[in-house]
Amino acid sequence: MQYIAFTCALLLVAHPAFAVEAPTDLRSFLGILTGIANLLIPLLFALTFLTIAWGVIQAWIMGDSSPDAIESGKKIAFVGIIVLVVMSSIWGIVRILNAGIFGG
Repeated sequence: MQYIAFTCALLLVAHPAFAVEAPTDLRSFLGILTGIANLLIPLLFALTFLTIAWGVIQAWIMGDSSPDAIESGKKIAFVGIIVLVVMSSIWGIVRILNAGIFGG
């Protein structure tokens, strides 16, 4: 089931990329890559947020006072928060570089 959802997501993301004409220079190629990244980044942030929410739900709602379930949920939520912070930092750095190099 996971593979079907992943394949459908890839097909939906790849569709706008094929609608763009072939790049003629580096700027147009980077524009295409930026367009694809602008589609993927919110999806990745949403998946990370859902992972954090799943960790919280698993630990405190479904944990049912089981120490193993609570610990597993805490680990999932903690790793999700770390990934969210790293992704936000990298996204900010890329945006700064994009504004500095390409002016927008």
